[in-house]
Amino acid sequence: MKKLFLLFGVAIVSFWVVCSCQKPDVSGHYYDVIPANSRGVCAIHVNRLIKKGEITTSMQERLTGFLGLQKILTNVGESGIDFSDYVFFVLDSVGGNAAFVAKVKDADKLRNMFASAEKEGMCTPLATKGKYNETIVSGDIVCLFDSRVLYCTMSYNLKRAQEYALRIMERKERSIADDPGFQKMLEGKNDIEMLFPMRSLPESIKSNFMMYMTCPDFDVNQMSVNGSLNFEEGRVSLQYTLRASDPAVMQALLEQGNYMEKVTERFLTCYPASTLLCALYNCRGEKVNKVLEQTGFWQNMPMIDPVMVKRLLASLDGDMAYGITGLSAMGMPNVLVYAQVKDGYPADLMADVLKKNLGSWGVLKEKGGHRYEFGIQMMDFYFGVKEGNLFYLTNDPEIYRNLGKAVKNPWSKTVMASGMKESYGGIVMNIEELLHSPVVLLMLQQAVGRQQVVILQKALSEFSYMELLTLAPNQAVWNIYMKNKDRNSLKTLIEAGKELAEMK
Repeated sequence: MKKLFLLFGVAIVSFWVVCSCQKPDVSGHYYDVIPANSRGVCAIHVNRLIKKGEITTSMQERLTGFLGLQKILTNVGESGIDFSDYVFFVLDSVGGNAAFVAKVKDADKLRNMFASAEKEGMCTPLATKGKYNETIVSGDIVCLFDSRVLYCTMSYNLKRAQEYALRIMERKERSIADDPGFQKMLEGKNDIEMLFPMRSLPESIKSNFMMYMTCPDFDVNQMSVNGSLNFEEGRVSLQYTLRASDPAVMQALLEQGNYMEKVTERFLTCYPASTLLCALYNCRGEKVNKVLEQTGFWQNMPMIDPVMVKRLLASLDGDMAYGITGLSAMGMPNVLVYAQVKDGYPADLMADVLKKNLGSWGVLKEKGGHRYEFGIQMMDFYFGVKEGNLFYLTNDPEIYRNLGKAVKNPWSKTVMASGMKESYGGIVMNIEELLHSPVVLLMLQQAVGRQQVVILQKALSEFSYMELLTLAPNQAVWNIYMKNKDRNSLKTLIEAGKELAEMK
């Protein structure tokens, strides 16, 4: 693991040491050394990140010094590496292997750089391996380069790293350069691009995935996950999309997600704007049941009681919401759960489960009409079905007295709810409100110490809220929003990280 962080650190160094801000030139094909069966590939737009983060020379020196690479990468202009183009971090098909791939601008300068590093005892003397020059950095990272490409490999030990480097050098495996998902990465629309071809997954995982596909001819090997990470003004956005090179496979994937529906605002009006966490999804149980029947789900899950689960799903008929509306002085969350249902079965089932499994922990009271109360030490939970179609669960007596009613200052009118309203569901965490809680601050103090909690609180105070949303059946996004909307999020994160790093 230490070696993995060291090699990944080499990739991160490129963020800090590059000075040029030109758009990456993808006309070269130095990246065709990346094998097609790689488990994952990350492409980094180095210069764009340098510009957005406003990374200073002092920051560069501190990072390279920490990694022990200052003698190799400090003088960027003389390194011979072309950091104006894509930098790739690659996960090999063999577990534990990874590689760093960069474009060579001047092989003579690169050779001189390693020769200088050798004098400092940082790498072995350059040797010739076919058309490549080879050296070993820090005892276990194998670096090879020619006039076109530099790649460095690492693994659990030097022998495995050398074997991986040899496979790349011999080019016996097809290149990933022609992969449609990889070509999508090269469009260069995002700060960081990611690709995870599903054909490289272990067969056991692919078999489990296929269990839940309704189309018998669906080819999981045609699929890939394309991801992107962007640092914008006031926001960090991580997005992924399931894609398929075959249009028929893509159509089958989209049809598989037809059971999903977009959420409504019905329950968002019932949660206060100060809610700490809110989750909202839509579940049309009949549609889900149909998909599970077609895929043979019940036969593949013998531990599940199909009669009970089918009956429960059949009762669900729309939005389901979960929220933490506050924290008690003891740190216990005040919860509120709502769900659109067709009958009282979910409440009756929950009562039966509590009676059988937690009867010794508390007292269950039946209040009639599919309504129940479960009391434990210092807290009561209220759950049931109101007016035949509203399932509820809460431990807040005030909410219980006003079930299903809109609050004066609802979550639905906050900016935090804006993305959720247009989605197929998601989760939103109110970071700003969490930091106002004395209980949370006490937990932070216990985690980092009394002296450091002020600095940690200051760093976290840059965040407003974060959301994880399903934008489409094959697409999801994770956004982190900052308080300062006019400042690039990468610069904010770098400065917050600097504060945390200086904590003693």
